[in-house]
Amino acid sequence: MLVAYDGVTEIMPALCNVDFASMELLHARLVRTTACANSGKCDCTICGDQDSYGKAHPEYRDENGYRRNK
Repeated sequence: MLVAYDGVTEIMPALCNVDFASMELLHARLVRTTACANSGKCDCTICGDQDSYGKAHPEYRDENGYRRNK
C-alpha cells in the first residue's frame, strides 16, 4: 500500500483518482469520503451508477486534487 510517508504524496491523487474512472467504465460509482494518502484510511463504497446512495454523495475535487464525495 502506498501512503504519504512513502514519498509519493505528489502522485497519489493520480493513483487514487483512477479508481473513480475504472468504476465509471463498469457503470458503477465509487463513493469515497477519505483516502489513505490524506487521512490514514480509505473509506469507500461501490454502487450502481444510478443508485440513490451515489446520487446522495456528490463528487468534488479537494484542495490536493483528490476526487472525493461528500
